[in-house]
Amino acid sequence: MKKILLATTALVGFAGAAAAEVSISGSAVFGIGFSENGAANPFGSTDEAYAIFETYLTFKGTTQSDNGLEFGYSSTIAAYDTDGGLNDDGTSAYVSGAFGKLTFGSVNEASKVAGLPDIGGLSGLGVDNVAEALWAGASHNVNYKYSAGAFTVEASSSVGKGVDSNGVGVKYDTGTYYVGLGYADDTEATTVYAGGSFSGVNVKAMYSDSNTANQKAWGIYADYTTGALTLKAEYADNDIVTDAAFGIGASYDLGGGAALVGGIASVDDNTRAEMGVSFEF
Repeated sequence: MKKILLATTALVGFAGAAAAEVSISGSAVFGIGFSENGAANPFGSTDEAYAIFETYLTFKGTTQSDNGLEFGYSSTIAAYDTDGGLNDDGTSAYVSGAFGKLTFGSVNEASKVAGLPDIGGLSGLGVDNVAEALWAGASHNVNYKYSAGAFTVEASSSVGKGVDSNGVGVKYDTGTYYVGLGYADDTEATTVYAGGSFSGVNVKAMYSDSNTANQKAWGIYADYTTGALTLKAEYADNDIVTDAAFGIGASYDLGGGAALVGGIASVDDNTRAEMGVSFEF
């Protein structure tokens, strides 16, 4: 899963026009990864140890029309290693108002109203991917979302891409706990989500059932924070893999948006690990 980017905001005024808000934010991770027999080496070699390096820079802009509609834009530029150059990691534009929010471009598939975090903290160990395996389907480019209090409903579609792929989702989130339900028609997958905070422990779970593939997938994640230290654990399984995936992770908050992170997991009966630094601004 991708990092949350924190914004550094500048207000830009234009003569004769409403004020526009422009923000730039970023994050980066770097460290060392390990994959038994090189099975998950991102460079395609059989080396078990490899360097991890990712950077993200996000530009956002919003403006408001005379009738109160908000128009916005977001684009993220990413580098995943030192050899691959820069990549578009997501670009979208939207309009929002009392009717809800309509977004075009790189959008969330509506059936994915929640999910599981990764426990590694760098490029990811992949336990969460096992639980989310039945999410697979065409990417969408239009999303509509409407929120009222704790309730959120959304619908999304892949428009003009030569595939028939649509999704819907609903979520109830009080801030202390949430429940959600999503459906994707291309995989005929129904997913139930739930999570909450209990006595300092944060728990997230999901369960998917696909009629097309006649397969199921599920997973559970938990973390506990004491002082600057956060401990994490995750377990996931599905009808595709032979062995369940599981792992533990930890992060230590250094302040200023920086943290020491790492974890170890077994995915497809393959040991994976990573350790390094993440920071955001």
